[in-house]
This record gives sequence, C-alpha cells and structure tokens, in this order.
Amino acid sequence: MKRVLNSIKSRLFFWLFISTSLLLIAVGLFLYYEVKDIVLGSVDRTLHAKMQVLTGLLHEEHDTIELELTEVILGEYSIPRSGHYYKVMMDGRLLAASPSLVDSNFNLTEGVLEYHDESLKKYIYTSVGPDGEPIRVLQHDLTAFGATFSVFAAESLSTSIEMMYRFRRFLLIIIPSGILVVSFVGLWLAKRSLIPIEVFSARVRTITHRTLGERIDA
Repeated sequence: MKRVLNSIKSRLFFWLFISTSLLLIAVGLFLYYEVKDIVLGSVDRTLHAKMQVLTGLLHEEHDTIELELTEVILGEYSIPRSGHYYKVMMDGRLLAASPSLVDSNFNLTEGVLEYHDESLKKYIYTSVGPDGEPIRVLQHDLTAFGATFSVFAAESLSTSIEMMYRFRRFLLIIIPSGILVVSFVGLWLAKRSLIPIEVFSARVRTITHRTLGERIDA
C-alpha cells in the first residue's frame, strides 16, 4: 500500500510539474511577444509621425522642388550618428539627408523587410545604422509635383532592445522560480491529501483474524 501511495504522489507531482511548466512558459512567451509588439509599435508610431513632418516639408517653388529643412535640421538630426536619421530621394537622386547620417550615401534599408503596404507604398525595415546600431526604418514612396520621392525615416532600436532584454531576463528568473514554488506547494498538497488514505491503510494493517470485530471510523 505504501508503494502505491508513493506512486500516486510521484504521478501527482510529475503532472503538476509538467502542467505548471507548460502554463508558465506559455504565459511568459505571450507576455514577451506582447511587450515586444508594444515597444516596436511605439517606435513605428514615432516613425510615422516624423514621416508626416518630412513629407509635409516638400513643396514646389519657382518650378523647383524644395525640402524646407529649417524645422528639422537642428537637434537630434544634426548630431553625427545620433540614432535619428532621414533621407529623401527624388527620381532616384539624393535630395536631402540628415547630418546625423555622416555619409549621405549610407543605405538605411540593408536589412530585413518586416512589413509592407503596397497600396500606401510604405515599408518598414529592421536594419543597421551608421554607428552599427540596430535601427527601425520607415520608407514611404510617393508621387508629387510631377516627381517620384522615396522618403526614409529611421530610429535607433538600442533602447528598445535593451528594454526587451531586461524583460526577457526577468522572465527567465521568475518563470523557473514560479515552477519550483508551485511544484513544491503541489507536492505538499498531494502529501496532505493522501494523509487520510495513509491513516486508513495503517488502521487496516492492525486488523487481523484476531481483531475482526474492530471497526474503522467512517
């Protein structure tokens, strides 16, 4: 009987450990990818806002296409390799590029195409910036003033990746700890739940052919 009880305890602990592990790992993966989507979504919204500003600065004056840069040339775009970049191409030729790029010929889209919308002519890349840092790039192709433009806006992902790394490290600590705590609590509960059976078993073993008149409490 004792062997049977130990077997029941072992199976209860095993299934509790497996189910808890799968549940917590699934929750951890869900939370990680949710946080990743939120962080990258925030970067993408920033890029779309800056893209609206850049495209709004395009205008035609005296039959010449110009990009009014006085509103964006200062600040984050003026610091070399600041992690904030833009570039504007007109009919395949460079119209303007942020001083932060250092090299105006630097290719911002040498990376992975993460998303594209052919109807809106918008493309999002994960690439590498001029300082070797990971960047998120939004490309918008449009036709205006009788010309074809490709406007690029890019933001560094260094801070976002560091945030996701810290969250992942937190999950790698909290999930195994949670599995161990829940499993040992479950083992304790399994032992507690089997105590009446152990008492019953011990009582049964005391009954022999000489004590058949004894009764076991309900």
